[in-house]
Amino acid sequence: MLFNRKRGCRMERFDIIYKTVAAAVGAVVGFLFGDQSIFLRTLLSFSIIDYGTGTMAAYVEGRLQSAIGFKRIPKKVVIFALVAAAHLVDRAIGTNNLFRDATIFFYLANELLSIIENAGRIGLPVPEQIRQAVEVLRGKNEEKIKNNVRLFNEIMAYIPNTCNNTYRFNIIKLYIKEDRAVMAKIRNEKLNKSVFGGHETVSVLVVQAPQRLRREGQN
Repeated sequence: MLFNRKRGCRMERFDIIYKTVAAAVGAVVGFLFGDQSIFLRTLLSFSIIDYGTGTMAAYVEGRLQSAIGFKRIPKKVVIFALVAAAHLVDRAIGTNNLFRDATIFFYLANELLSIIENAGRIGLPVPEQIRQAVEVLRGKNEEKIKNNVRLFNEIMAYIPNTCNNTYRFNIIKLYIKEDRAVMAKIRNEKLNKSVFGGHETVSVLVVQAPQRLRREGQN
């Protein structure tokens, strides 16, 4: 009876520790990577598959060594470190995962290409559709970058040179968030270069416009 009670206490203590650690890890992962999107999960899967197929290819070629295998681990870690850095940039300037997803697509293409190369080293033929998927992923990455540049150039056309960098940053941050309603309001009210002259106007535009639109939407 006493043994069962002690065992129950140990299990309860382990359960508390496990849940605490899991919650802490989840919080850190959420902070570093944001929402666990399908893109992020796919990148993790590709990294594991690439490592596994690379190990098998080295075995087939007779070059399997533990030192070589361990050298590949830091590269995988740095990939996710760069994804985390891109997400933190998104958080800092409010770009709604644009930089994070562009970084993920870049490494998705690289990892898939590496998997294809590993299959070739093993001696397996690779379907043409899989090879084409590499170009699709590269295209997704380029598309995100082009969209970001286009949005930046479009909003810059509304900002005169008289505005200082702080106000420029705030307006760009607002627009890259793709707050279309606010930008539509700007166009409708014709808040163009002639109106943007005073910093006060820009401040009202950036800070109060979203609040005003929300109030109007509720009425």
